[in-house]
Amino acid sequence: MATRTVPASAVNVTKQPKSLVYTLAELTNDLVALGNELRTDHATSKVTTDQVETLIEELATDHATAKVTVDQLETLAEELGADHATFKVTVDQLETLAEELGADHATFKTAADASETLVEELAADHATTKVTVDQVETLIEELGADHATFKTAVDSLKTLADELKADFNLLRTSLLNGAHGAAGLAEGTNANTIKFANAFSYAIAGQLYLKAITDNIAMTAAAVQAISTFCMYLVTLDSAGAVTITKGTEVGTDTAVLPARPANQAIVGAFKIATDGATTFTSGTTDLGAAGITDTHYDLVFANSGAEAPTAIAAADASAAPATLAASTAITSGPATLTAATDVPAAPATLAASAAITSGPATLAASTAITSGPATLTAATAITAGPATLSAAAVDDISLRELGAP
Repeated sequence: MATRTVPASAVNVTKQPKSLVYTLAELTNDLVALGNELRTDHATSKVTTDQVETLIEELATDHATAKVTVDQLETLAEELGADHATFKVTVDQLETLAEELGADHATFKTAADASETLVEELAADHATTKVTVDQVETLIEELGADHATFKTAVDSLKTLADELKADFNLLRTSLLNGAHGAAGLAEGTNANTIKFANAFSYAIAGQLYLKAITDNIAMTAAAVQAISTFCMYLVTLDSAGAVTITKGTEVGTDTAVLPARPANQAIVGAFKIATDGATTFTSGTTDLGAAGITDTHYDLVFANSGAEAPTAIAAADASAAPATLAASTAITSGPATLTAATDVPAAPATLAASAAITSGPATLAASTAITSGPATLTAATAITAGPATLSAAAVDDISLRELGAP
């Protein structure tokens, strides 16, 4: 609106003094100017009001979101409150564990020091141990190389031992089952008899017996010995003193051997019969002095006969011997004696039940993740417009205006 000025001709006023009409006219002009400014400010106020309204609507919309967030925070607070007791138990256990570990520190320190001393001693002993190991290695190599020689010698000694064992058993049998003196075996006075010209002792299975001088001992019947043969006949006694004559194997040359000793009998003698080309011999029937018969008598003391005869020692000659071992056989060095550090005197104490933490805070519900929050406000949060500053129309000093013509 344009400013309207009251003309001076409308009233009869002068500059000095001011008339009421003049003052009213000046006030009217100021009011008209103020109205124009207020109208201008209306549009700016309208913009500001719209922005405030938009802001209020956004805040109302964010209320629901803020409500969800507050509910989640409340649930989280409740869960944290419920977990407090569990946290307390866990903290107490951790505190006890820390105290025990602190108390064990001194024990651990002692054990660590002892172990350190032991390690240092073992390190120092390494060189000595190395020398010993080298010597042992050399000795093992020499023993390995000597194995074949030892094997030959041991095998030879084993054969010798087996043969000596067999011969010992034969000698044992002879000693335990034979005459201890010459029986004086000869042809008896009567036909087909033998005699013992001497009194003697004999043993059967180690038991000692005595035999007196005896003549005309009947000869045991045996198979016929063929012409032109040689045969050995073994004379034995039993525990009752009865005589048994056992025929051996007849052969065509003078190489006949004694037959085996009958069980539970003692060998006391033997006689050999040689027949000519026209005569046979039958023990118990043919007289020892008959024509065509040559008899030879033998006294046997501690004798073996037949298969019991000892064999010659063969491979029992231990001709092989192991090589002489080198100086490594004498282990000249060894690790030093460890000090008391080898006995680690200390060990940590057994921890109490607190070492196993048996409890922990419960798992929080989904409220731990705050899933919502108020939306970001738009530009309405920044009020960009406001009423303009009023001009001089708001000032109380009203200046006089010159009244002009209409």
